[in-house]
Parts: sequence; structure tokens; C-alpha cells
Amino acid sequence: MISDFLDAIPLDILAAGFGSIMGAVIGVHHRFALIGVIGLAIISGVGGGLVRDTLLQQDTPVALQDWGYGAAVLAGGLIGAFFAEAAQRVWQLLLLTDSIALGLFAAIGAEASLVLGLPAGSAGAVGTTAAVAGWAIRDRVTGVIPPDLFKPGDLHGAAALTGCGLYVLLVTWAGLPSLPAAASCVTVTFVLRWSALRVHLREPRPHDYSPHWLSVPHRQTA
Repeated sequence: MISDFLDAIPLDILAAGFGSIMGAVIGVHHRFALIGVIGLAIISGVGGGLVRDTLLQQDTPVALQDWGYGAAVLAGGLIGAFFAEAAQRVWQLLLLTDSIALGLFAAIGAEASLVLGLPAGSAGAVGTTAAVAGWAIRDRVTGVIPPDLFKPGDLHGAAALTGCGLYVLLVTWAGLPSLPAAASCVTVTFVLRWSALRVHLREPRPHDYSPHWLSVPHRQTA
């Protein structure tokens, strides 16, 4: 299932390719064998899309139907595997493209959900999951527990959730066409995540107020 605004421009495939480069470089950093590096590239590139299509139960996932996805992640995996040092020198560029891809995956997942008639809340959940699933699976494979997604970090999940929520609001409440809504989603997601990377913003931690409230003595009633 590909959203309408991807029919003319295969942005989903491009995003998968850039994601696979990052996955491959991380695999080289962890000293994976070549097959492991390519596997991590595939997870990073199309993991979120596979989860998205599985949640939506749309027959065979689109990444398995279109040869473009396979070519993109294979090319990205080989680039990351054999040119890891060169890729690390342009790591900021890869982070930039990853931030853009994050918004694209969020918008694609939300749009696909809305096309199927899912309510706004479900569309937001699917879009956010599609955006971060590949990242979470990649961290699990490389032994990062819990995944960086769940740590106070660089607004990865929060940025995707915000952008996806904006997309759903613009389409369902404002009646905006999918293309400008997707552009807004990508822009907001990119700005939040890139700003966090540049100035080291951190998500707030939860605070347990139970000890304070439990330590307050109960007032005696007359």
C-alpha cells in the first residue's frame, strides 16, 4: 500500500536507501560479517515499511513487491559495508537525510491508514510506528537494550509522533490534500529532530510523585 503522493515520486524507496546506509555503517561499527551488515541495512531501510504493511494487513508488503526497494537497500548496504569510513565523514548528511526520511515514513503510514478508513488515532499510531520500527528493530539486533528510541535522546519518536499527528489533523480536520499535508509533516519532523541533534535537546523524564503524596499525613475528620 503506497500513499497517493508517492505515485509520481518514489520518495519511500529513496528514504529506504538512505536508511540502509546508516544501518550498514552501524553494522560495520559492531564488526558484523558482511551478511550481517547487509541484513542490518535491510532492517534499517524497510523494517518500518514491513511493520506498517503488516499492521494494515495489505496482502504482501509493498517492499517485497517492488524491486526498487531491494535495489535501494542493497546499494545502500554495499555502500555502507565497503565505504563505511567515507560514510562516517558525511555522517551529518546521513543524519539530515534520516531526519527527512523519518517524516516521510510517518506521513506514508498515516496516509495509508486513512485510505483504508482507519480513524485518526489509529492512523497516527500506525504512522508513528512505521517511522520508528526500523530503528527499534535495528537497536535490538545490535544489542542496544532498551532501544535508543526509549531513552532520553534526540526526539526521534517524539518528532515522528508530532509530525504524524499534524498530518492526520491537516487531512482529516482541515481537509488539506495529502501532498501539502505530507510536506508539513516532513518539515515539522525534520525541524524537531534536527534541532534536537544540533542543540542536544532531551525528552523529559517521568517523575514519580507518589512518595510525596503518600508522605502527607491525612487530615483527621471531626
